[in-house]
Amino acid sequence: MTDKIAVIGSGDSILIFKAVGCDVYAVSNEHNTRTALNKAIAEYKVIMITDDFAPFVEDIINDTKLNAYPAVLVIPSGTKPSNYALNKINEDVEKSLGVNILRNKEN
Repeated sequence: MTDKIAVIGSGDSILIFKAVGCDVYAVSNEHNTRTALNKAIAEYKVIMITDDFAPFVEDIINDTKLNAYPAVLVIPSGTKPSNYALNKINEDVEKSLGVNILRNKEN
């Protein structure tokens, strides 16, 4: 398992990560996403997946939470407005701390 970071998502939204030295996997559908994530799980300690493709592999992402590695992080794609990544972060914080310290007081 390498210490490098893998990023999975659409080509446009992951190019910046390639520029900073991450290994990128461009995907376009559910099958590509599952294949890329399963390959990355075997090779990387940290995997980031954009929120437009994460729902396709939510079952795999949930399974990885049972182990220390790999850490699979859902990140915003930037291509369309979505709260999927933020909602997942909020869920994880609330699950680990028992209270969500990230939510606004108005919510």
